[in-house]
Amino acid sequence: MPPAVVEIAQVEKTNLALSVDIPANIVSQDYAWFSAETTGKIRTIVDIGTKVKKGTIIAKLQTTTLRAQREEQKNAVDAAGARIDYLRNQVKRLQELRNQNIASESQIEETQSQLNLAISSQATTQARLMQVDIGIAASNIRAQFDGTVTEHGIQVGEWASPGQRIIRLVNLAEKELIARVPLNTIRFAKVDDEFTINTIDQQGAATIKAIVPFGEITDGVYEIRMDLNKGDWKVGESVTIQVPQSAAQAVTTVPRDAILLRSGGSSVVKLNSDKSFTRIAVTTGLGNKQRIEVRAVDGELNIGDDVIIRGAERLQDGQEIVIKE
Repeated sequence: MPPAVVEIAQVEKTNLALSVDIPANIVSQDYAWFSAETTGKIRTIVDIGTKVKKGTIIAKLQTTTLRAQREEQKNAVDAAGARIDYLRNQVKRLQELRNQNIASESQIEETQSQLNLAISSQATTQARLMQVDIGIAASNIRAQFDGTVTEHGIQVGEWASPGQRIIRLVNLAEKELIARVPLNTIRFAKVDDEFTINTIDQQGAATIKAIVPFGEITDGVYEIRMDLNKGDWKVGESVTIQVPQSAAQAVTTVPRDAILLRSGGSSVVKLNSDKSFTRIAVTTGLGNKQRIEVRAVDGELNIGDDVIIRGAERLQDGQEIVIKE
């Protein structure tokens, strides 16, 4: 018979635990609705799907009324300043006349009181002017982080009021994973643990960065947040994560592809040092997506032994073996 081409892997000692698949979601670390801070008609708004940088104006409100109010308040501030200058000069002249016994003390006190009132009135008007300036600045709604516009809460030409949602921004680059883990399982998870993430068509990994230290009695779950380490994930994508249900223990494992399933039971094919092979019946135990625990039923299987993971199905006794590099 022609030589059989096979692929091999080693028997290893692996820390494994009972695990359960938990639904989870990929979310953005930065996502927010930006609301109006002042009243006005929407003049412009950035199109949905547009990528913007932090500080970019993403919506504008008309400011015609606010600018008219600003001009009014500015004129009032200037008028108050002119009256303050006049009253200060009056106080100064009256003090000079008092030294000549021409003006009375009551005249000076009355003029000084008018001056103090004018100064207070100017400060109030100046505060109103500042409020108008704040409203004008707030009419330009700016992005507070890099992101993509995903939704409009209002359209151009519509009237906005303070607190009304205007535009939604999502940072699609900075992602994290959120999962809700049963209370009887969370005790086996801790910060910095890495878990496997799975979907139908890809696999990745994520590391726990925070465990919310509170669980609702009605829900019976804790929330965990994880940094994504591997995989090309999209915001909004649903995945599953493998969460341990018991303490990890060191066990002898082989790749799952090394297990041959037959009606009589499971087995692996061990490659000997002289390139011959031995079929060893095994039982299986704990496992993850890549490896599975094995215990030899007959024969001997040790850490570091080579087992065939490709090409073992059609091996005939005495057939020569070529290892694929």
